Amino acid sequence: MSEFINRVEAQRRLVKIVNRKPQKEPLFSLSGSSITRWRSANGIDPSSPVVTLLKKACDRVFVMANHSDAPIAEEYQLTFEELQCIGDELEKVVAANT
Repeated sequence: MSEFINRVEAQRRLVKIVNRKPQKEPLFSLSGSSITRWRSANGIDPSSPVVTLLKKACDRVFVMANHSDAPIAEEYQLTFEELQCIGDELEKVVAANT
């Protein structure tokens, strides 16, 4: 259960970071379609660092959702740490663009 909670908290952190900056439409989740909708609604370039980081985070969340079983717990932990690093980098990018 803690893997699920960690994954949800990590996603929540990233969404909050992105939504700190006033926009036409907030980011609602880290799904691929949600990121595409958010980017389109706010006129953000698909190759921008924020979009690139969000897509990378989306991929990492997917891996975490599929690798939380005990035999692959180490891969889950590494992926979680990657997601934390993405969040730190996203903080810097958003702060620089504010």
